[in-house]
Amino acid sequence: MSDSAVLEKVKKTISDLQERRFIFIRDVATLEAKLERLCDETTSAVQVRNRPHCSCAIDVVSDFDFTISKYANSTGERLWTTHDVFDQGIRVIKMELYEEVQALRAKYLPIEFSTEMSIEEKIPHMETWWRLAHACIVRAGFSRADLKTLASVARIELRNGFTEFLNWAEKNGVPVTIFSAGIANIIRELFNHRVGRVPLNMRVIGNEFSFDEFGVVCGFFEPLIHTYNKNISAIKCKDDFMGSLKDRRNVVLFGDTLGDARMDLGIDESERILKIGFLNHTVDGMKESYMRAYDVVISDPSDFNTASELLFSLLGR
Repeated sequence: MSDSAVLEKVKKTISDLQERRFIFIRDVATLEAKLERLCDETTSAVQVRNRPHCSCAIDVVSDFDFTISKYANSTGERLWTTHDVFDQGIRVIKMELYEEVQALRAKYLPIEFSTEMSIEEKIPHMETWWRLAHACIVRAGFSRADLKTLASVARIELRNGFTEFLNWAEKNGVPVTIFSAGIANIIRELFNHRVGRVPLNMRVIGNEFSFDEFGVVCGFFEPLIHTYNKNISAIKCKDDFMGSLKDRRNVVLFGDTLGDARMDLGIDESERILKIGFLNHTVDGMKESYMRAYDVVISDPSDFNTASELLFSLLGR
């Protein structure tokens, strides 16, 4: 494809996005440059490798809670995070412990979403919250078998169109890394239950349970991952991840919080990273902050199709 054809395709893609009232773009020129590079290098990779797909060009990094999963259902009711799954399980087992969990949420949730505190100021509070909440999960005594049951009844739905996107990534050999401050074990169970498998091209990085000899949760492995330390430079498998990027010159990042937009810390070239953010609530109050953090902001609490179409329009299906 000629340079002019690539540029024309990119400009049309951006124009189509701008016509949608729930999409916000702050810096059109930067987005245009990133999409043009993505399209160019995908075409080059296909030509060099003589393959029909874009598997050489991109790596996908995505949050799970309210990014891959819906924030709200068709009636507008808020759905669950992976931590909510265990909170509700605790509610059934021991109400006193559930009340303790809810007290932690009431104290720390306003800090997580505060617009008056810096991320650096929030970090120690988030670490305290996560550790105390995880201690409650351990005290509840969930077993491996419980995880399957909890996943089957969890009020968690994948965003409309995400399964199709996942199938596309699997077919084209595009690696998908789910990077979550939630519970990695339940994410895998949710994929087994909702999709029927954890695809071979997917890896899940998150907070991991440790189990005792009876298969009961007895703790969590380090490092602790919370909203604001969730980035490539902080994870144990950083070298493996960076190695996987050597032949994949672009990263597509999906998130729903301002912290998610920092998941690329550890990757040096920001121009290689296309950031797509889902703004699920408080749109008027948070829109400007999200537009500074993400290249494209989508204010839809349940749909993934727009994000998919953006990539499909450039890379093909």
